[in-house]
Amino acid sequence: MSGKLTIRQKRTLAFFIEAAQKIIERDGFDNVNIRKIAKEAGYNSATIYNYYKDLDHLLQFACVQYLIEYQNKLTNVLKDLSDPRDIYFTTWKIFAAECHARPKVYYHLFFSKHKNSIDETFYRYIEIFDIKYELVLKDEIFSFITLPNLFDRHEILLGSLAKNSIITNRDIKEKAEIIILTFESMLNYLKIDPDYYTKKEFTDRIIQYSRILLDI
Repeated sequence: MSGKLTIRQKRTLAFFIEAAQKIIERDGFDNVNIRKIAKEAGYNSATIYNYYKDLDHLLQFACVQYLIEYQNKLTNVLKDLSDPRDIYFTTWKIFAAECHARPKVYYHLFFSKHKNSIDETFYRYIEIFDIKYELVLKDEIFSFITLPNLFDRHEILLGSLAKNSIITNRDIKEKAEIIILTFESMLNYLKIDPDYYTKKEFTDRIIQYSRILLDI
């Protein structure tokens, strides 16, 4: 659905997203299906396909709620930091903890069938629910916080490290890609087996891999 949404379209889209979110919280991520969402929202199942490509597409929308909650939490923590190194590793610590708590949600949001649509999904969600962030940090170093794309976010973070001579300025995009792909693999293990890593192991390992790759 392209173009600016009408109030009626926003309302209908929101009904389905909120229904999916309720089912995720009540029944668990693996137990969400089109029939349940339609029943919860009070619509016919076929109506969902007028607004979403498939179940996976609707679930990506439903998962954006958790990304926004993380972004607000991150903003409140980072507002007292100024050193790029502290910002980088604190960001990883908070993000890894959120992903460890909800591995299936975050894997679906960033790495599933519609992963290339994350920007479009995120900004449409913002429009549907008229999202206003609790606090927006103005310094350029914090510009990554409200971005939905992991690769873009990480590239900005690494750029800040390079700008402050903490890492070299070589191959920033490629380094960001390697780190995110490594994280994807780790999150996939956790999605399959929630006990594969403890929260500390999961957090410590991605930070360690980042330190090794970036030589810091």
